[in-house]
Amino acid sequence: MKTAARFAVRFLVLLALVRVVLPLVAPAPAHSPYSSALTTGAFGQAYAAAYCNNKACVGGSRFNLSCGQIDTPYHCEKFGRNLCSQGPC
Repeated sequence: MKTAARFAVRFLVLLALVRVVLPLVAPAPAHSPYSSALTTGAFGQAYAAAYCNNKACVGGSRFNLSCGQIDTPYHCEKFGRNLCSQGPC
């Protein structure tokens, strides 16, 4: 029982040291009015399409997809025979 308690105390001391040292070593985040507490550097920035063609994926079946004209600002791209991708502009 003593060894388990000793192991638990060592683990807690190690955890406390990591919590103290990590903020000193980690780079300071860039302050921006658009950043949040959930912002991490793990993901790159997402960019909108270079242009908007006002098209979306349309078609009669899953094997007959194409980009068709619509009134809402969407960007459509066709990849191969039956692959279509769309996203808002």
